[in-house]
Amino acid sequence: MKFIVEDKDTLVMLSAGMESTIMLHALKKRLTSRLGAIFINVGQYSAERQLSYAKKVCNELGVPLEYIDIPNLRNLLIAYSEPPYETVTEGGLDERIPRGSCMIQTMCGIHAAYHKYEYVYYGGTKSDISRVPNLPLLVSTVETVIRLNTGIQISVKAPFIEMEDDDVLQLGLDEGINLSESWSCTWGNLYHCGECERCQKRKSVFARLGLADPTRYMKEREISKLEALL
Repeated sequence: MKFIVEDKDTLVMLSAGMESTIMLHALKKRLTSRLGAIFINVGQYSAERQLSYAKKVCNELGVPLEYIDIPNLRNLLIAYSEPPYETVTEGGLDERIPRGSCMIQTMCGIHAAYHKYEYVYYGGTKSDISRVPNLPLLVSTVETVIRLNTGIQISVKAPFIEMEDDDVLQLGLDEGINLSESWSCTWGNLYHCGECERCQKRKSVFARLGLADPTRYMKEREISKLEALL
């Protein structure tokens, strides 16, 4: 599967999920221009685990990682959610509040503009459009918001937006990426819970391709103990 990019100074929105991890690896192989990554902690449960995986992949690839810590933003996000607020993730909010999907993109884009990047790469896939139908329009609108805020033109790229999750995973396999070194789970435990929506999506992609899932999931007994604490 071809993954063609323009050789421009590029900042990757890195959540440490499979999609953004695959994207970072693929860009590292193809770019000679400056490549950076950015991770924003908005107070999501999984922030610590995501950050640990983001640091690991960036150290492996020699890509500088910007870490923006604004956990109190969670107080704003949960105003639109219901307990136990598991919908507060690195993307902002769930499908009920699609505006959250562009909040992080905008912050990353403004950061990129002031640090003289030309492109920002976002790892959304076709399945995200089913969740947020106006996502392509949101992505293009973010470019306008960044320009109006900074006076600088930044291009927001979402090359996976028309690709199925299976195709993105296949690209990662073709690139020889160790996808066990990525984090999808909504929760911040030692291992993936295996039960949340993001874990289920992760499992289903490997299953559809007939591949063994390298992810380490919590055992049923451990999940029961976790649920008892919530």
